[in-house]
Amino acid sequence: MLRDPIFPKTHHLSGYHYSGSDSWTAAERRLFNKGMAAYKKDFFMVQKQVTTKTVAQCVEFYYTYKKHVKIGRNGALIYGETEPLENRTVEEELDHKVSHMTAS
Repeated sequence: MLRDPIFPKTHHLSGYHYSGSDSWTAAERRLFNKGMAAYKKDFFMVQKQVTTKTVAQCVEFYYTYKKHVKIGRNGALIYGETEPLENRTVEEELDHKVSHMTAS
Protein backbone atom coordinates (compact mmCIF):
# COMPACT_ATOMS: atom_id res chain seq x y z
CA MET A 1 0.00 0.00 0.00
CA LEU A 2 1.31 3.41 -0.92
CA ARG A 3 1.81 5.94 1.85
CA ASP A 4 1.57 8.96 -0.48
CA PRO A 5 -1.39 9.33 -2.82
CA ILE A 6 -0.63 8.98 -6.50
CA PHE A 7 -3.57 11.16 -7.57
CA PRO A 8 -3.88 14.91 -6.94
CA LYS A 9 -6.74 15.91 -4.62
CA THR A 10 -8.75 17.15 -7.60
CA HIS A 11 -8.66 13.74 -9.36
CA HIS A 12 -11.99 11.86 -9.41
CA LEU A 13 -10.40 8.78 -7.78
CA SER A 14 -8.62 10.66 -4.99
CA GLY A 15 -11.40 9.94 -2.48
CA TYR A 16 -11.77 6.25 -3.37
CA HIS A 17 -11.70 3.90 -0.38
CA TYR A 18 -11.37 0.14 -0.53
CA SER A 19 -11.63 -2.48 2.17
CA GLY A 20 -8.40 -3.09 4.02
CA SER A 21 -6.89 0.27 3.19
CA ASP A 22 -6.75 1.39 6.82
CA SER A 23 -3.57 0.41 8.60
CA TRP A 24 -3.85 -0.47 12.26
CA THR A 25 -0.99 -0.22 14.73
CA ALA A 26 -0.29 -3.01 17.19
CA ALA A 27 -1.64 -0.85 20.01
CA GLU A 28 -4.88 -0.20 18.09
CA ARG A 29 -5.30 -3.94 17.43
CA ARG A 30 -4.80 -4.69 21.14
CA LEU A 31 -7.39 -2.06 22.09
CA PHE A 32 -9.79 -3.47 19.50
CA ASN A 33 -9.37 -6.99 20.91
CA LYS A 34 -9.84 -5.69 24.45
CA GLY A 35 -13.04 -3.94 23.36
CA MET A 36 -14.31 -7.03 21.54
CA ALA A 37 -13.70 -9.14 24.65
CA ALA A 38 -15.63 -6.69 26.80
CA TYR A 39 -18.44 -5.58 24.46
CA LYS A 40 -18.70 -8.35 21.82
CA LYS A 41 -20.11 -6.83 18.60
CA ASP A 42 -21.20 -3.52 20.13
CA PHE A 43 -18.94 -1.57 17.79
CA PHE A 44 -19.96 1.77 19.26
CA MET A 45 -18.47 0.68 22.60
CA VAL A 46 -15.48 -1.00 20.92
CA GLN A 47 -14.71 2.31 19.20
CA LYS A 48 -14.64 3.98 22.63
CA GLN A 49 -11.63 1.74 23.36
CA VAL A 50 -9.94 2.46 20.00
CA THR A 51 -10.35 6.22 19.98
CA THR A 52 -8.14 6.69 16.89
CA LYS A 53 -10.57 4.80 14.62
CA THR A 54 -14.20 5.37 13.64
CA VAL A 55 -17.04 2.95 14.30
CA ALA A 56 -17.09 2.14 10.55
CA GLN A 57 -13.37 1.33 10.62
CA CYS A 58 -13.90 -0.99 13.61
CA VAL A 59 -16.73 -2.77 11.78
CA GLU A 60 -14.59 -3.11 8.64
CA PHE A 61 -11.64 -4.43 10.68
CA TYR A 62 -13.89 -7.01 12.36
CA TYR A 63 -15.35 -8.31 9.10
CA THR A 64 -11.93 -8.31 7.43
CA TYR A 65 -10.37 -10.50 10.14
CA LYS A 66 -13.30 -12.52 11.55
CA LYS A 67 -12.44 -15.58 9.45
CA HIS A 68 -8.80 -15.42 10.59
CA VAL A 69 -9.50 -15.10 14.30
CA LYS A 70 -7.06 -16.77 16.69
CA ILE A 71 -7.67 -17.98 20.22
CA GLY A 72 -5.34 -16.55 22.86
CA ARG A 73 -3.92 -18.39 25.85
CA ASN A 74 -6.77 -17.25 28.10
CA GLY A 75 -9.41 -18.24 25.55
CA ALA A 76 -9.95 -14.70 24.25
CA LEU A 77 -10.49 -14.24 20.53
CA ILE A 78 -7.73 -12.26 18.78
CA TYR A 79 -8.53 -10.34 15.59
CA GLY A 80 -5.84 -9.09 13.22
CA GLU A 81 -2.16 -9.81 13.13
CA THR A 82 -0.65 -10.53 16.53
CA GLU A 83 2.53 -8.85 17.67
CA PRO A 84 5.46 -10.82 19.11
CA LEU A 85 5.98 -10.29 22.85
CA GLU A 86 9.47 -8.84 22.31
CA ASN A 87 7.94 -5.90 20.39
CA ARG A 88 5.75 -4.80 23.32
CA THR A 89 6.73 -1.72 25.30
CA VAL A 90 7.28 -1.95 29.05
CA GLU A 91 3.99 -0.12 29.66
CA GLU A 92 2.05 -2.55 27.46
CA GLU A 93 3.66 -5.55 29.17
CA LEU A 94 2.74 -4.18 32.61
CA ASP A 95 -0.85 -3.57 31.43
CA HIS A 96 -0.96 -7.16 30.13
CA LYS A 97 0.30 -8.54 33.48
CA VAL A 98 -2.10 -6.41 35.54
CA SER A 99 -5.07 -7.50 33.43
CA HIS A 100 -4.16 -11.17 34.07
CA MET A 101 -3.75 -10.53 37.82
CA THR A 102 -7.18 -8.89 38.10
CA ALA A 103 -8.83 -11.65 36.04
CA SER A 104 -7.71 -14.33 38.50
